[in-house]
Amino acid sequence: TKDKTVKELDRLKINIGMVGDTIGAKKLDDKQQYLYQQLAGKQTKKDLDVLINSGTWAKTSNIDKEKQIRSTVTKARDLVRDYLVNKYGFVP
Repeated sequence: TKDKTVKELDRLKINIGMVGDTIGAKKLDDKQQYLYQQLAGKQTKKDLDVLINSGTWAKTSNIDKEKQIRSTVTKARDLVRDYLVNKYGFVP
C-alpha cells in the first residue's frame, strides 16, 4: 500500500513534477541534474511527511493543504539549489 503522503498527494491530485535542468543561468550536466533531482526528491518527501503527519493537517482545508504542499516543495528545492550552488559554485 502507498504511504500516507503519497495517498494524500493522489487524493488532492497534486503532481510534484521534476526539477529543471538549470540553476540560475547555469545549465546542469546530466550528473548535476540527477543529483539535483535525487536530493530535491528526498528533501521534499521528508518535509511533506512532516507536514502531512502533523496534528493540524486533518483540520486544514484542501485549498490550504495544496498551498502548504506547494510552499513545502519550493522550500525543499530552494534548500537543495542553495547546496548545489555552494558545492559547484553556480551563480544564480
